[in-house]
Amino acid sequence: DELIKSGIKGILKPLDPYTKLLVGSSKDKLDMLRTGKYGGVGIQIGNIFDTLTVLNTFEDSPAYLEGLHIGDQIIKIDSIKTKGLKISEVAKLIKGELGTQVVLHIIRPHTKERLDFDLIRSNIQINDVPYWGVDENNIAYIRISRFSKNTATDFRKALIALNELDIGGLVIDLRSNSGGLLSNAISMLDKIIGRGLVLLETKGRLKRSNKIFSSRSAPIIDELIPIVVLINKSS
Repeated sequence: DELIKSGIKGILKPLDPYTKLLVGSSKDKLDMLRTGKYGGVGIQIGNIFDTLTVLNTFEDSPAYLEGLHIGDQIIKIDSIKTKGLKISEVAKLIKGELGTQVVLHIIRPHTKERLDFDLIRSNIQINDVPYWGVDENNIAYIRISRFSKNTATDFRKALIALNELDIGGLVIDLRSNSGGLLSNAISMLDKIIGRGLVLLETKGRLKRSNKIFSSRSAPIIDELIPIVVLINKSS
């Protein structure tokens, strides 16, 4: 197996930085982008002062519904202590087959309580458009964390809702957006660019790889509304 993997990596190396062999957790991440969901309990985790901590809970997930809080410290998963484990190892323990049970043993720092949460793994819907709104100057804002299966649909919903508020400008926040599915990014552009304009052109060795993607529908918001896109070095 290792010899075959090394051979494939060697073949791909001279091509370009974007052609990669995906196995294991890398393939899992791609599947999560492609399907927009995964089997888990619906939490984002990270180390705070070397302690495994819940950084976020996704709405309507098992963790959210059972009352797990942001800031809860996970000390044990089933019978395995989390001290010294990498985040990737912890994630592997928490994720699993849909419908199976995992027990998170936590300490709630502000009350010093020790609590056990029996959670059933389920399909977790990823929300990559976590926020949109309008400020007091009628400037609309949409945050997009990455481009997965549901991003374009959620972006369209946000635009329709904002367009009803007579907005004077739009800020699209792509800071630390890790990328994702090209088809969804194109679909989102189609919602804000005038009909018939070229959005993207791809070229390859084979003729079928040469494609031109043009906007096909009228923009949801007025074309005269100014748009600002925020990016950083992690976009």
